Amino acid sequence: MLAEIDAENDDETFSLEAVQAYRECSGKISLRVPKELHYKLLASAKDNGVSLNQLIVYKLVK
Repeated sequence: MLAEIDAENDDETFSLEAVQAYRECSGKISLRVPKELHYKLLASAKDNGVSLNQLIVYKLVK
């Protein structure tokens, strides 16, 4: 991933702190939501033929 960032941003520099912070990210987030929201998200994921994780990532990005 860092190589991709470097290739895309040849004119930019990143601080050592930013690189270290990026490396500390595991990509995992634990989140508690109300049961009704969980149910709705699961139903939406199933209706769209994707995993719950894929649906949530999509919603966070857009």
